[in-house]
Amino acid sequence: MREAFPNASVFKIGMVYPLPIERIRAFAAKVDRLYVIEELDPFIETAMRAAGIAIAGGKDRTGLLGELSQYRVRRAMGASLPPTKTLGENLPGRPPVMCAGCPHRGLFTVLSRLKLTVFGDIGCYTLGNAKPLDAVDTCLCMGAGITMAQGFAVAEPGKKHVAFVGDSTFFASGLPGIVNAVYNGHDVTVCVLDNATTAMTGSQPHPGTGVTLMGPRRAPVSIERVLQAVGFECIVHADPLDLDASVAAATEALAFEGPSAILFESPCVQLARPGAPAAVDADACTGCKKCITEIGCPGIGFDGDARGPKSGERGQAFVDASLCNGCGLCVQVCPFDALRVPSACQPTDAVDAAASRSTRPRRADEGSRTEVRHASASPSISGTAETLADVGGPGASDESAAEGDTHA
Repeated sequence: MREAFPNASVFKIGMVYPLPIERIRAFAAKVDRLYVIEELDPFIETAMRAAGIAIAGGKDRTGLLGELSQYRVRRAMGASLPPTKTLGENLPGRPPVMCAGCPHRGLFTVLSRLKLTVFGDIGCYTLGNAKPLDAVDTCLCMGAGITMAQGFAVAEPGKKHVAFVGDSTFFASGLPGIVNAVYNGHDVTVCVLDNATTAMTGSQPHPGTGVTLMGPRRAPVSIERVLQAVGFECIVHADPLDLDASVAAATEALAFEGPSAILFESPCVQLARPGAPAAVDADACTGCKKCITEIGCPGIGFDGDARGPKSGERGQAFVDASLCNGCGLCVQVCPFDALRVPSACQPTDAVDAAASRSTRPRRADEGSRTEVRHASASPSISGTAETLADVGGPGASDESAAEGDTHA
């Protein structure tokens, strides 16, 4: 509003419920005409009209659909638009994509290879539906992938169905479906993508991180123990950035008759300190583009003008060192060993150690080994979030807004 009408008096509401109706009434008495500018449904406008506050306009001008911008607000109010500049260039499309080095990319590479029916969830990992991964078949709402997979398991009893859920959503919305899968004996496999944070909405902590909203530490809630408690008998672990280990874990879980779970554990790239970037061997690259077409990492591009002894005039792949964090997925999919990550780059702190530790598949009946691992107060990779909180990273603080009024 300030950019659209710099000389207008503005009452900006930070908290809409309970609505500060008396403060709004006092503000309305100071202006000649009052307009309500809000996106989507007329929640504030309806409440103000019910309170008897005179309104000159609202949804009759801005409409119910779409995002409001400075230009749209000025147009809705009948004001002239400022001049714009056209670049005159056809820019390439930039669809949303998972970050370079995102551990979710490894999981979806595996699911795509196995050609499974996959029931998705809301989060960064929803981007696994885009090509070239193309590994998500449904996406309804948080936690729905787990229950949808069970419905399909009933409709198609001879076929294994796979669902995935993030570590944060596991606690927020996944538990009812998890319990239902065991109680009704549904033959489904649930993949829990444990990246030690709530990445999509701002890296907030969750019960599995051991970090609370206000700062104090608590013992993190173990996803594995929750699964054991409700009756999962097959629980395997894998690092999604290790494709062979992930395939082995998926094979074991899928072969189990009844509800099974795979815990894919690797921290979000916002938590892990980046390693040395991968590099392309120009003498070995054939220009096949498999590193691009299989994992779809934004850190890998293609130079059609590059030449090499094996690529000829086809061009060659290149790595954008400003994006690559050395996760190594591209190295594993290249059939000609033309991509390498410098082996000299070793973990230097707790964050790197969590990011690179190797895990082998473990079943739920390996109680003693699980108990020892949890005794260190890290059910999976929650220590990563705690380490970051020590240095003031995501999850270390929280800010809140309050309502107030501003006059031009």
